[in-house]
Amino acid sequence: LSASMLYALVFAPALGALFAKAPPHHEGDNRDGWYMAVVKQAVRFPITVLLLTVGLLFGVGFAYSKYGAGVEFFPNVEPDYG
Repeated sequence: LSASMLYALVFAPALGALFAKAPPHHEGDNRDGWYMAVVKQAVRFPITVLLLTVGLLFGVGFAYSKYGAGVEFFPNVEPDYG
């Protein structure tokens, strides 16, 4: 068990640092631009994000209670065989 912990804490990170080099970052790389724009807006307006999240939570619960078909774990039918 201690050998496993030694491997996890020492050898695996050392091997990762040796062999897994990060690719170079290009200044024109804009693959996550839309994500960063959304995160910046969410950080600027935290109360709005909180209210939208709570509203969505209650909205989903309300919609499921009104329109959901429900779940039946134990149906009231007799088995044909057994």
